[in-house]
Amino acid sequence: MTTAVSERSKQGNKVRVSSWQMAMRLLGREWRSGDLNLLAWALILAVMTVALTAFLADRLQRGMEQQAAQLMGGDLVLRSPRAIPDDWLDKARTEGLTVVPTMEFPSMVASDTGFQLSAVKAVSSGYPLKGQLGLAASMEDLAPIDSAGRLPVSGEVWVEPRLLSALNASVGDEIEIGQMLFRIRELVVKEPDRGGGFMSFNPRALINFTDVPATQVVQPGSRVTFRILFAGQPDQIDRFKAWLEPELEPAHRLLDVRQDRPSVGTALDRAQRYLQLTSIGAVILSGVAVAMAAARFARRRQDTVAVMASLGHTAQLMGGIYQRMLLVLGLIASLMGACLGYVLQASGISLIADLLPVYLPPASWQPWLLATGTGLLLLMGFASAPLMQLKQVSPLRVFRRDLDMATPSSALVYGLALVALVLLVFWYCGDLMLTLWLTLGLILVLVLSALITLGLFRVLKVVGPRLPSRPRLAIRSLYSHKQTALPQVMAFGLVLMVVALVALIRNDLLVSWQQQLPDSAPNHFAINIQPYEKDQFAATLDKAGVERSPLYPMVRARLELINGRPALEMVPEESREYNALHRELNLSWRSTLPDQNVVIDGQWWDNESLMTLPASKQAEGQGDQAGQTIIPMSLESGMAEHLALGMGDQLTFNLAGYRITGEVVNIRRVNWDNFQPNFYVLTPPGVLETLPQTLLASFYLPEGNRDLVPELVRQFPAVSLLDIGQILAQVRQILEQVTLAVEVMLGFTLLCGLILLLAAVRNSLDDRLREGALYRTLGASGAQIRQIQMIEFVLLGVLAGGLALMGSELTASLLYRNLFELEYSLSLSHWLVLPVSGGVIITLAGMWGTRHVIQLPPLQVLRAG
Repeated sequence: MTTAVSERSKQGNKVRVSSWQMAMRLLGREWRSGDLNLLAWALILAVMTVALTAFLADRLQRGMEQQAAQLMGGDLVLRSPRAIPDDWLDKARTEGLTVVPTMEFPSMVASDTGFQLSAVKAVSSGYPLKGQLGLAASMEDLAPIDSAGRLPVSGEVWVEPRLLSALNASVGDEIEIGQMLFRIRELVVKEPDRGGGFMSFNPRALINFTDVPATQVVQPGSRVTFRILFAGQPDQIDRFKAWLEPELEPAHRLLDVRQDRPSVGTALDRAQRYLQLTSIGAVILSGVAVAMAAARFARRRQDTVAVMASLGHTAQLMGGIYQRMLLVLGLIASLMGACLGYVLQASGISLIADLLPVYLPPASWQPWLLATGTGLLLLMGFASAPLMQLKQVSPLRVFRRDLDMATPSSALVYGLALVALVLLVFWYCGDLMLTLWLTLGLILVLVLSALITLGLFRVLKVVGPRLPSRPRLAIRSLYSHKQTALPQVMAFGLVLMVVALVALIRNDLLVSWQQQLPDSAPNHFAINIQPYEKDQFAATLDKAGVERSPLYPMVRARLELINGRPALEMVPEESREYNALHRELNLSWRSTLPDQNVVIDGQWWDNESLMTLPASKQAEGQGDQAGQTIIPMSLESGMAEHLALGMGDQLTFNLAGYRITGEVVNIRRVNWDNFQPNFYVLTPPGVLETLPQTLLASFYLPEGNRDLVPELVRQFPAVSLLDIGQILAQVRQILEQVTLAVEVMLGFTLLCGLILLLAAVRNSLDDRLREGALYRTLGASGAQIRQIQMIEFVLLGVLAGGLALMGSELTASLLYRNLFELEYSLSLSHWLVLPVSGGVIITLAGMWGTRHVIQLPPLQVLRAG
């Protein structure tokens, strides 16, 4: 018995070996015959598109993040109000990261001729890890020069020009910080990790970290901010973050560029999502092309399988051989597509390297895995079902050509495709909710498309007999082949929908980025303008022809009470270290809603509604708040969310001992990305004007008018001028990169869509050849056949364009709201362009793809059929 089992095992091994050998021979023969080309090239194109997308996205993302990291001095920043444990820094160094500690604290700085409250920053060797300090030689020439890795040595201080002006000092003079004398050596005009908020407007003084103890300024209880800069490879940063985050306390803040620079983070996130979306769109299109090419290949292989079955090879065996052939083809095509994608992106980047804003680092290994894995998933999900049906081919087909293989069940075909699609979408975006939304949206679009298409086919059947002969024949052909016409319409519609969606989002993203940073975006802020000098300051800017904003009044106050109780007790525990609770906020007043602010709850006040607001309401209860006038307040949505505040909540602010209480009457969503003055809390006019206040303005200063800055510093020494030109330049470079990425991905999505259109046309080529042969046998001319086909393709194109319009509107409204956080509005041009372009493009592609219909002899076609 053991011998019999051994013999059967050997025979099984021989069968498996022979099956693999036959699969390889068939692969070579099918490739030479040309029938396998469409399937192979569809798969190669799919993998190439994914690889190209993945390589470009990887390099662009890493390049953008490296560039953005220069805005914070490192790849990662740990901020804390107290010293960081040494073992945390040792762990970072163990992971291979470079670590540089810095410290910031306020201190009075004195010279022989004046004194000024300053923000002192102590830096250590290696600072900054990303970006460079910009130094100036003198007040007469403030053009930044490279610091070449230099830092203040012990006993030296580098200062900002406005601190030098406020102290009435010169380079080389001595100034006093705490108990230590420092000599001014350099002027700092560019600081890569300078805070972008209005918290660090005091003029900066830069000293060596080792000099901090000698100043005796930092004592227990002093207001100090420790910032630890980290730099390293992305995988090192990720490992360290994963280790550090559980160790953090509420007072600590671990920041990457997205948290430290929200405006940059928003651009990076939207660009990354767009790249993911275009990749998913290209995969969907390529998957449909693979499925249609596999279905055509399987139909054309029925005779081969039947002949082999009649010679003793079972259909199941032949089906298994074709599946092995498909696996080998998938591996080869995936590797070829990945290599082509790598070569194309490397060649393209090298050709335009001089035009790129920054250097793009080499790609990592992840895109290789992503591309090859996508190819195999596409093959399993979209091509397996049609080829599995080859196992059902009967040997009798050799004698009876009407015996077709069993049609794959819809549950099997769509089930495999849906599983592969869900896996791919989740693999690309890593977001479960986004995956579910996209999958449900796609299913909804396909179901609606099928129902609408079948309904229109029935309408055409009723209308068709009343039309002239050629349109009537075209409509009859569509209805008689609705089993193949329906997938064609859905495929055409899906192609147009994905391309329209990618183009639509691309346009709106570019518009949003241009609006975020127009050429004349303010590159200077003026803070601490006193009321008595506001007219003179505005007149000085106007005289110089400088484009400026209005002068916004503001008062500084600390949030003290929420609904009459201490604020720290009323907010959620996880929000008790929220920055707004531990610093003074800038309160302002406006009669009109600020630009790019949107009221999301409540109602904005106007002249009529001010009378109905609770301005005259008196606070009830006991304590200091009782009997106090309650004023209306508008609250920024992020602050409201963090502090769990809503409509009707009462907030009490302390303004240097003077308390005001307000009731939240509306909540605003603020666009913090536009580099314009924005405020967390606003009140109506006539409430805060009598309180001590300063003013804030922003203005755009062209490069040729930079000499105005020293004049403003001398004329208004109390005004703090913040130059954000370097930050704007870096953000613009990032936006140029993401724009380039968006344009490239749009182009390749169009290419992928065109290939799919040709694949869909080729999928019905056999039926059209037989129809054309019958028409010609019955006396129809080639011109008449082409006219019938053109009418058919026009109908298919317009119908597909209409379905694409419906699908793109549906999907865009979903993605804009849940993925890109953009406002979506209907475009009338979109409603006209899609049906017309669908009709034109599909007609041209269809006429070109079926040009052989009238070229082959009818007898040859009918015999082959």
